[in-house]
Amino acid sequence: MGWFTTRRDWSTGAIEPHDSWIRHAHPYPDTLAVVREAIRESGADAALVDLPGAVVAVWRMIAGIAKDNLKDRRAIEDLDKVLHREDLDDQKIWDFLTHQEALGVAIRNNLIEDYFQTGMITQALVGMIRDGSLKISLGGQARVGAGDAGPGIGGGDRI
Repeated sequence: MGWFTTRRDWSTGAIEPHDSWIRHAHPYPDTLAVVREAIRESGADAALVDLPGAVVAVWRMIAGIAKDNLKDRRAIEDLDKVLHREDLDDQKIWDFLTHQEALGVAIRNNLIEDYFQTGMITQALVGMIRDGSLKISLGGQARVGAGDAGPGIGGGDRI
Protein backbone atom coordinates (compact mmCIF):
# COMPACT_ATOMS: atom_id res chain seq x y z
CA MET A 1 0.00 0.00 0.00
CA GLY A 2 1.46 3.34 -1.04
CA TRP A 3 1.62 6.61 0.82
CA PHE A 4 -1.34 8.11 -0.96
CA THR A 5 -3.72 5.18 -0.80
CA THR A 6 -6.46 4.80 1.74
CA ARG A 7 -7.40 1.55 3.40
CA ARG A 8 -10.77 0.15 2.31
CA ASP A 9 -13.52 -0.06 4.93
CA TRP A 10 -14.74 -3.64 4.54
CA SER A 11 -17.31 -3.21 7.30
CA THR A 12 -19.46 -0.71 5.39
CA GLY A 13 -17.96 0.02 1.97
CA ALA A 14 -19.20 -1.42 -1.29
CA ILE A 15 -17.76 -4.81 -2.20
CA GLU A 16 -17.57 -5.37 -5.92
CA PRO A 17 -15.48 -8.08 -7.59
CA HIS A 18 -11.93 -6.94 -8.32
CA ASP A 19 -11.77 -6.11 -12.04
CA SER A 20 -8.34 -7.66 -12.56
CA TRP A 21 -9.06 -10.91 -10.72
CA ILE A 22 -12.73 -11.78 -11.25
CA ARG A 23 -12.01 -13.14 -14.73
CA HIS A 24 -9.91 -15.88 -13.10
CA ALA A 25 -12.61 -16.82 -10.60
CA HIS A 26 -15.20 -19.56 -11.02
CA PRO A 27 -18.86 -18.55 -10.68
CA TYR A 28 -19.95 -19.12 -7.10
CA PRO A 29 -22.74 -21.55 -6.18
CA ASP A 30 -26.22 -20.57 -5.04
CA THR A 31 -26.05 -21.12 -1.29
CA LEU A 32 -29.81 -21.40 -0.91
CA ALA A 33 -29.90 -24.13 -3.59
CA VAL A 34 -27.14 -26.00 -1.72
CA VAL A 35 -29.14 -25.75 1.51
CA ARG A 36 -32.32 -26.97 -0.19
CA GLU A 37 -30.42 -29.91 -1.68
CA ALA A 38 -29.10 -30.80 1.79
CA ILE A 39 -32.64 -30.68 3.21
CA ARG A 40 -33.84 -32.97 0.41
CA GLU A 41 -30.95 -35.41 0.94
CA SER A 42 -31.47 -35.44 4.71
CA GLY A 43 -35.09 -36.49 4.33
CA ALA A 44 -36.11 -33.83 6.87
CA ASP A 45 -39.32 -31.83 6.73
CA ALA A 46 -38.19 -28.53 5.19
CA ALA A 47 -40.63 -26.65 7.43
CA LEU A 48 -38.63 -27.79 10.47
CA VAL A 49 -35.21 -26.69 9.20
CA ASP A 50 -33.83 -23.26 10.08
CA LEU A 51 -33.18 -22.10 6.51
CA PRO A 52 -31.41 -18.84 7.44
CA GLY A 53 -29.37 -20.74 10.03
CA ALA A 54 -28.30 -23.22 7.34
CA VAL A 55 -27.27 -20.39 5.01
CA VAL A 56 -25.21 -18.85 7.82
CA ALA A 57 -23.65 -22.28 8.49
CA VAL A 58 -22.48 -22.38 4.85
CA TRP A 59 -21.05 -18.86 5.16
CA ARG A 60 -19.18 -19.93 8.30
CA MET A 61 -17.75 -22.95 6.49
CA ILE A 62 -16.60 -20.76 3.59
CA ALA A 63 -15.07 -18.22 5.97
CA GLY A 64 -13.35 -20.86 8.09
CA ILE A 65 -11.69 -22.47 5.10
CA ALA A 66 -10.72 -19.08 3.67
CA LYS A 67 -9.21 -17.95 6.99
CA ASP A 68 -7.17 -21.17 7.22
CA ASN A 69 -5.66 -20.38 3.82
CA LEU A 70 -5.23 -16.60 3.88
CA LYS A 71 -1.63 -15.78 4.77
CA ASP A 72 -2.02 -12.11 5.66
CA ARG A 73 -3.32 -11.25 9.13
CA ARG A 74 -4.90 -8.07 7.72
CA ALA A 75 -6.81 -10.08 5.12
CA ILE A 76 -8.22 -12.31 7.87
CA GLU A 77 -9.23 -9.24 9.89
CA ASP A 78 -10.83 -7.74 6.77
CA LEU A 79 -12.78 -10.95 6.16
CA ASP A 80 -14.06 -10.75 9.74
CA LYS A 81 -15.29 -7.22 8.99
CA VAL A 82 -17.14 -8.50 5.93
CA LEU A 83 -18.71 -11.31 7.98
CA HIS A 84 -20.07 -8.85 10.54
CA ARG A 85 -21.82 -6.58 8.04
CA GLU A 86 -25.53 -5.95 8.49
CA ASP A 87 -26.00 -6.45 4.73
CA LEU A 88 -23.96 -9.65 4.40
CA ASP A 89 -24.79 -11.95 1.51
CA ASP A 90 -23.05 -14.64 -0.56
CA GLN A 91 -21.72 -12.27 -3.17
CA LYS A 92 -19.87 -10.07 -0.67
CA ILE A 93 -17.92 -13.05 0.66
CA TRP A 94 -17.02 -14.38 -2.78
CA ASP A 95 -16.17 -10.90 -4.14
CA PHE A 96 -14.01 -10.14 -1.10
CA LEU A 97 -11.80 -13.09 -2.05
CA THR A 98 -11.09 -11.55 -5.48
CA HIS A 99 -9.51 -8.61 -3.66
CA GLN A 100 -6.95 -11.00 -2.17
CA GLU A 101 -5.53 -11.36 -5.67
CA ALA A 102 -4.10 -14.71 -6.83
CA LEU A 103 -4.32 -16.35 -3.40
CA GLY A 104 -7.91 -15.20 -2.88
CA VAL A 105 -9.00 -16.42 -6.31
CA ALA A 106 -7.24 -19.75 -5.69
CA ILE A 107 -9.04 -20.09 -2.34
CA ARG A 108 -12.36 -19.18 -3.98
CA ASN A 109 -11.87 -21.66 -6.83
CA ASN A 110 -10.69 -24.39 -4.44
CA LEU A 111 -13.77 -23.87 -2.25
CA ILE A 112 -16.04 -24.16 -5.26
CA GLU A 113 -14.28 -27.17 -6.81
CA ASP A 114 -13.29 -29.15 -3.72
CA TYR A 115 -16.10 -28.34 -1.32
CA PHE A 116 -19.21 -27.41 -3.31
CA GLN A 117 -18.87 -29.41 -6.54
CA THR A 118 -17.88 -32.57 -4.67
CA GLY A 119 -20.83 -32.22 -2.30
CA MET A 120 -18.76 -31.86 0.88
CA ILE A 121 -20.65 -28.73 1.97
CA THR A 122 -23.98 -30.40 1.24
CA GLN A 123 -22.99 -33.49 3.24
CA ALA A 124 -21.87 -31.35 6.18
CA LEU A 125 -25.28 -29.65 6.13
CA VAL A 126 -27.07 -33.01 5.88
CA GLY A 127 -25.26 -34.07 9.06
CA MET A 128 -26.21 -30.84 10.82
CA ILE A 129 -29.84 -31.23 9.77
CA ARG A 130 -29.99 -34.85 10.91
CA ASP A 131 -28.38 -34.13 14.28
CA GLY A 132 -30.82 -31.29 14.95
CA SER A 133 -28.28 -28.45 14.79
CA LEU A 134 -30.38 -26.64 12.18
CA LYS A 135 -33.80 -27.24 13.67
CA ILE A 136 -36.16 -24.29 13.98
CA SER A 137 -36.34 -23.26 17.60
CA LEU A 138 -39.63 -22.91 19.42
CA GLY A 139 -41.05 -19.44 19.20
CA GLY A 140 -41.61 -19.13 15.49
CA GLN A 141 -40.45 -20.20 12.12
CA ALA A 142 -37.72 -18.37 10.25
CA ARG A 143 -38.42 -17.76 6.61
CA VAL A 144 -36.05 -16.45 3.97
CA GLY A 145 -37.15 -12.95 3.09
CA ALA A 146 -38.86 -12.31 6.41
CA GLY A 147 -37.70 -9.27 8.35
CA ASP A 148 -36.10 -11.38 11.08
CA ALA A 149 -34.76 -14.12 8.82
CA GLY A 150 -31.08 -13.62 9.56
CA PRO A 151 -28.00 -12.03 8.06
CA GLY A 152 -28.11 -11.15 4.41
CA ILE A 153 -31.63 -12.44 4.03
CA GLY A 154 -33.74 -9.91 5.81
CA GLY A 155 -31.79 -8.69 8.84
CA GLY A 156 -31.12 -10.15 12.27
CA ASP A 157 -27.93 -11.29 13.93
CA ARG A 158 -24.66 -11.30 12.09
CA ILE A 159 -22.19 -14.14 11.90
